[in-house]
Amino acid sequence: MIFARAALNALPLTTKTCLRRLQTPTNYLPIIDSSMFPATQMTTLDNGLRVASEDCGGNTCTVGVWLDVGSRDETDKQSGITHFFEHLAFKGTEMKQQAEFENEVYKVGAHLHASTGREMTYYQAKCLSKDIEWAVKVLGDVLQRPRLDSETVESERKVILSQLEEVESDYRQVISDYLHASAYQGTPLGRPILGNVESIQNITADDIKKYVQRHFKAPRIVLSATGDVDHEKLANFANTHLGSVSCNYPDGIPERLPCRYTGSDLRDRDDAISLAHSAFAVQGPGWSSADSVPLIVASQIHGNWDRSHGGGNNVASQLQRGGFNHDYLHSFEHWFQRYHDTSLWGVYYVADKVELGRVTEVIQRAWMDIARHITDFQVSRAKNQLKTNLLLHLESNASTCEDIGRQLTVYGRRIPVDEFLLRIDKVTAEDIGKVMDKYVWDRDPVVVG
Repeated sequence: MIFARAALNALPLTTKTCLRRLQTPTNYLPIIDSSMFPATQMTTLDNGLRVASEDCGGNTCTVGVWLDVGSRDETDKQSGITHFFEHLAFKGTEMKQQAEFENEVYKVGAHLHASTGREMTYYQAKCLSKDIEWAVKVLGDVLQRPRLDSETVESERKVILSQLEEVESDYRQVISDYLHASAYQGTPLGRPILGNVESIQNITADDIKKYVQRHFKAPRIVLSATGDVDHEKLANFANTHLGSVSCNYPDGIPERLPCRYTGSDLRDRDDAISLAHSAFAVQGPGWSSADSVPLIVASQIHGNWDRSHGGGNNVASQLQRGGFNHDYLHSFEHWFQRYHDTSLWGVYYVADKVELGRVTEVIQRAWMDIARHITDFQVSRAKNQLKTNLLLHLESNASTCEDIGRQLTVYGRRIPVDEFLLRIDKVTAEDIGKVMDKYVWDRDPVVVG
């Protein structure tokens, strides 16, 4: 509703104040500073392994080991070996059979979790704070004394081969693998994390043992913990159970070669699928680049959406409003996948297959608007959403533990929350325009579907 100036002046002061507030996004008050969060304490063991923790109180804790190792460090013949080891990690140790190990976990009431990425891998334990030494010992055994007998390896080989078949129905994962295979074709980042049937069938227990001995070195490992954690005790436990992890490289330090980006497209036609699953992306900077934060904010301009969301024409994103008003778009998700020296900034979307060209054009126009017509209002809204997501993410011990491990692995330090929020606040519409010009405008994309 538009009010004439005279009518506006006649309104009560409180009404005029409310109207002004509707025209701009809210800001976070009071300002968040480091004193509102537990301090991150750090210790480096003699072998170079780093220990970091935050005492958040409570009665439980989350402990994890982060390794600067992933599918990027594999060879073509051993594609999937890092993920293969993930399957073996909690299947017993040299001293304990699988049944004995699992009974011990159930007795303690702990939860174990592991995940493999293209550049990083982590193993995590959640338990009562009184059992923190037990958790550190388990993680130490996983890295140093895993059970790698032929029987266990063969059993997990069948599981992984079955997983390779099942993942074909996970279109989001398939698109991610296609995207990397096309964008980084012929390079280590182009390999799928799970590997392929041929490589999984040929990996032996000896191959896994040699891979672990070559790559799982102390300087590439971070032990992180959050919850009810005494850092001094944690450091002592780490020294006892992880202090013997080797820091020597008899065959030389493994080298990570640069991964060449190639603008390209890949299409997999299957008329039996009713909807089209697609993605396109451009190459961005690595983790430590100053351009990362503006690109993260830019990805929040339109964010994520699917038909189950409410709002209709009242949502702020023009792209989301288009999804509500037209039946051809089912969902979309903007994302920013970063690595040490490169990244992919893009969008994954699901649409009616006969309207795929139209949807792609609509999304491209939305990107053009970000590059050329972004407003301060849109940027403020995106920054508020990003800060909210960040703070919500850090409310759980597990997420904070992951955040500490990841940041020490990629930055070499833990970035305080208030520092990162300040970086977000400093992003302007002009900054977003510059990074869109640098990485998106008139750049060769990678397109898959």
